[in-house]
Amino acid sequence: MAWLPASIQQRPYHSKRKQYGDVVYPNLAGQPAVVLNSLKAAADILDRRAGLNSDRPSYIVASEMMSRNMFMGFTPYNDLWRTMRRASHEGLHKAVTPNFHPTQMKEAAILASEIISTPKNWDNHLRRAATSVIASIVYDTPTLKSEEDPLVMEVNQFTARLTKAALPGAHFVESFPQMKYIPASSAKRKQIALESYKKDTSMLTGLMQPVGNQIASGEDRPSFSATVINDESHNMTEVESAWLAGSI
Repeated sequence: MAWLPASIQQRPYHSKRKQYGDVVYPNLAGQPAVVLNSLKAAADILDRRAGLNSDRPSYIVASEMMSRNMFMGFTPYNDLWRTMRRASHEGLHKAVTPNFHPTQMKEAAILASEIISTPKNWDNHLRRAATSVIASIVYDTPTLKSEEDPLVMEVNQFTARLTKAALPGAHFVESFPQMKYIPASSAKRKQIALESYKKDTSMLTGLMQPVGNQIASGEDRPSFSATVINDESHNMTEVESAWLAGSI
């Protein structure tokens, strides 16, 4: 299909409508697909029954291998996703956000001062400020002084790894899902993805640990992580909670 012009790629599927009907399920070398050949079929499945049929795209490398389906942006619509969504709402709803206004005001002032001082480095200043304010809200960390702070670099690398892995065409396994069963010892990219999961899990749990220590010592300062740790009704594991916080 890829060799056909984009304007006519639908024609081979549409020609099968009379033979197979409005809804066609082809298996493209192990990659399942659904072809909707009429407006009615599309409206029924994608609109009227969206609650039953909608889900996230399947990211074998970025989601299954590199984050074990715990990075909220890639998590399928399952019980874990619903739990994470509920916990996110409780930690960041409008009644809670005033607790974070002082942090945002402080970071805005620092950012303005940095841009005035060295406007050519505006991109680095924005990266530092974005990472600093999010880290303060999520983990109650102090202001990050530089874009070369280890936390800024770790977070940027973490985001870049997942984003790159999720790009269309980045990995053959996304088109040929059976390849995910190849042992890691025989697939270098799979080995790298699994090692990335271990590295990122260690980083994310490490960021939450000081918050847990503060709570245990009786110093319960406002942060997203503190809300997640304090609310045991979610029944999330330590690793799931860490990945949820990292998703923010």
